[in-house]
Amino acid sequence: MQGRLQSRLSQLEKFHQERAELEEKRRTQSTGELFVAGFPTEDRWAEFAPLTWIKSGGTIKRFKPYEIQKQLIDSIRQNQYTIVLKSRQVGASETVCSYLLCRALTEPGFSAVVFSKTAADAQSLGKRIRAQAASLGTSPRTRTNPPRPD
Repeated sequence: MQGRLQSRLSQLEKFHQERAELEEKRRTQSTGELFVAGFPTEDRWAEFAPLTWIKSGGTIKRFKPYEIQKQLIDSIRQNQYTIVLKSRQVGASETVCSYLLCRALTEPGFSAVVFSKTAADAQSLGKRIRAQAASLGTSPRTRTNPPRPD
C-alpha cells in the first residue's frame, strides 16, 4: 500500500513538473522571449528574397530582386506611408508580399493587412505569400516541382 502511494506521489510530482515546463514554454512562445529569427531580418530583406521561389516570365525561379525593388523596400522601411506610381507587371506586389513574409517570419507578433481592388486580387496576393512561404528551404535539387503561385 505504501509503495503504491509513493508511486502515485512520484507520478503527481512528475505531472506537475511537466505542466510547469509546458506553461513556461507557452509563456516564452507567446511573448516572443528567446525568439531567434531563422531567416535574414527585414533590414536584410535583399538576402531573404532569394530564399523563395516566384513565378516570373512563365517560369518558376528564385526571387532575385532588381535594384528598383530594393529601393521600394527601403522606402517602405523608412516611411510610414509609401505611394507607388508604377505600371503593371513590374513586380511590386511580389516584392511587397516577400517583404511582409520576411517580417512575419522574423518578428514575433507581426501582422499585416493587404488590400487590393477586388477580393479575387487580394486572394491572389495571399496565394503568392503562401507559395513563397512554402518554397523556403527548397532547392532545385530537393524540390522537383517548386510552388506555383497563381
